[in-house]
Amino acid sequence: MPKWAAPAGVAVLFVAAYLVFQGTGTLPHDDEAPQFLAVTELREWIDDHRNDNPLFLYFLNYIRLFVGSLYALFETVLYALGWPGITGVMGALAWLAGGWRIALLAVGGVSAFGVLGLWGSSVDTLALVAVAVLLSLAIGIPVGVWAGLSTRVRRTITPVLDVMQIMPTFAYLAPLALFFHIGAPAGAIATMIYSIPPAIRITALAISEVSPTAVEASASLGATRRQTLFKVYLPLARSTMALAINQTIMMALSMVVIANLISAPGLGGDIIRGLSRAQVGIMLPAGIAVVIMAVVLDRMMMAVARRDPHARLGRADLAGAGVLAVAGLALIPVLPRVWPENLTVNLVAEVNDAVRWAEDNWFTVTSWIKDTTSHLLLNPWSRCSPRRRGGWSRWPC
Repeated sequence: MPKWAAPAGVAVLFVAAYLVFQGTGTLPHDDEAPQFLAVTELREWIDDHRNDNPLFLYFLNYIRLFVGSLYALFETVLYALGWPGITGVMGALAWLAGGWRIALLAVGGVSAFGVLGLWGSSVDTLALVAVAVLLSLAIGIPVGVWAGLSTRVRRTITPVLDVMQIMPTFAYLAPLALFFHIGAPAGAIATMIYSIPPAIRITALAISEVSPTAVEASASLGATRRQTLFKVYLPLARSTMALAINQTIMMALSMVVIANLISAPGLGGDIIRGLSRAQVGIMLPAGIAVVIMAVVLDRMMMAVARRDPHARLGRADLAGAGVLAVAGLALIPVLPRVWPENLTVNLVAEVNDAVRWAEDNWFTVTSWIKDTTSHLLLNPWSRCSPRRRGGWSRWPC
């Protein structure tokens, strides 16, 4: 059978089903319709049987408790370190990753969270991202390695990954809140759904692009499959797999803001609150903090990816990282663990005043851009019924 026969058959089947069932089974806009009542009854049934149904009692509840406990652990450790400890440890890790320049960036980035007055929200976001990324990589890297070694596995999981990436993020927030309640566990699981696909795809690509010559040489020398995996595949795919970790972190950071809609803690709360109040002064510092966190983590991961795996750290790097870490930990009992209020910069009023000034003084320019875009680009594509006029098809409503 030719290759085009199966897709053509599926297309014909869909067209035939559409012609047969068009106009039937439409969803009524009525809260008392059977479809809506069925969803409502399902939600009530889940609320009533959450603690006695085996699916929840022995599976879903344990997932929620495990993710919640892991988040609580990260949050407790970060708050115990306080701003001196976090600054010192992050600076030390950055120095080990890429030298003093990356360390300076990390120290400045962590300090910016406090200067913006968002220390608590930033710590919550960092804990949530750490949990989501750790679990995403724990699942995504082994599955990606398996998919890179097996074409059948790769073909099997590709449709699942496509659905996870194509599905709008808002579409699965409500089911997650229904099955896992609202809060940090549901937010971490929602973030995982969004961040796991890049980890699997890029890892599979990295493993599949390993030179077959190196694999054949390993097999010819009598290496087992396990030895070939850990001594050939993973070392040669190291740089690309670092990109998988980097993209997982970036995806997690972009999702934690939306996850606040199901009460996930962190900077997303400030952004959603500013959006609901139409105050850019509340949203902008939180958005800047998310960007700073993303830049710091990205530079650290890229520095690790570029480092020669066989190169040893110099004494100067070890000494600098050690000084930063020891200084940060030593200052924990001396300095307050929460960023001092007198060292913050409140930009809410100034940013809101600047936005109002722009609305008053740039209204002519912005309204011209809006009207021109609407009349020339949007309106011609958004009309409802065709009407021919002078060779141009208009669609007036």
